[in-house]
Amino acid sequence: MYQNASETAFLTFVIVSTLVITLIVFIVGVLITRWMAQRKEWDESWNPTVILNIFWAGVQFILYSIAAFIPYGVYYGIIFSLLINIFVGAFIATKLYEKEYKEALLFVLIVQIIMFIIAFIISFLLGTLLMIIILGEVINPYTQ
Repeated sequence: MYQNASETAFLTFVIVSTLVITLIVFIVGVLITRWMAQRKEWDESWNPTVILNIFWAGVQFILYSIAAFIPYGVYYGIIFSLLINIFVGAFIATKLYEKEYKEALLFVLIVQIIMFIIAFIISFLLGTLLMIIILGEVINPYTQ
C-alpha cells in the first residue's frame, strides 16, 4: 500500500498526533468553557459545554487531518479551524446558552484564544516527542 517506511511513519504520525492533540484540547476546552460560563453566570451544566467542545474538536480533527497532506496545510488548517470554531461556535453558543450573538462571539473568542495557546504548546511538545518515537523506529538500524 505504501512505498516505504517513511510514508507509513508520516501517516502514523499524522493520525496519532492529531487524535491525541484533539483529545487533550477537548478535555482542556471543556474545563475552560465551563469555567468561563460559570464566571459569566451562564448555564453551569455540562451539556452545553460538552456539545460546544465536541463541535470544536470535530472541526479541528477533520481540518488538521486534511491539512497535513497539503503543502503549508498546517497554517490553512489552523486559520480555517479558528474561523469556523469562532463564528459557527458563537452561533451554536447563542442557542445553547440562550445569549445574543455578540455576547456569545466574545465568549467563544476568549475561549478559543486560550485553547489555541494551549493547543500550540501541546502540539509542539507532543509533536516533537511523537516524531522522535516514530521516526526513531524507522531510522533505527537495530529494527531492520
